[in-house]
Parts: sequence; C-alpha cells; structure tokens
Amino acid sequence: MKRTAFLLFIIILLHGPYLIAQSFFTTDDYLINGYSKKISGLDYDYQSCIPGLRESMLLRATSGKDFLEWETDQVPSGISKKYATFI
Repeated sequence: MKRTAFLLFIIILLHGPYLIAQSFFTTDDYLINGYSKKISGLDYDYQSCIPGLRESMLLRATSGKDFLEWETDQVPSGISKKYATFI
C-alpha cells in the first residue's frame, strides 16, 4: 500500500505541471459581456446557486417558431486585441 501511494505521488509530482485546466481564452481575446439586456423572449424565475439571481430567459425548442433576442455590451472601438470574445 505504501509503495502504491509513493508511486502515485511520484507520478503526480512529475506530471503535475502538465495537468492544467483547459482554457479557450488566449491573450489575444478582449472579453466582452455577452448579455446586456433582453429584447424579446420569455422570462422565467429559476432557482440559482448565485444569491440574488433568479430571473432568466427560457426557450424550449418545440415548434421552431419561438426565439430569444438580447443585446450584448458594445465592442469598444480601437481595441488592441486580435479578437473580441463574448462571454
């Protein structure tokens, strides 16, 4: 048992620097709020793990005729990054 634990410790120690979380953002991304305000759609009161946030917009794909519309924050002019990324 001690040998197995020791081997596991050595493996994690040697490979630890390579066990980083995957990120889709790069230093070339200028991050912009992807939601600023609702234009149209159904409001829904939803239980959230974030205190104070209960309102959401909901769309169920049933007939193909329903839709949601929202506005994002504006992309500033003259940004120095390669990409404008909405999150």
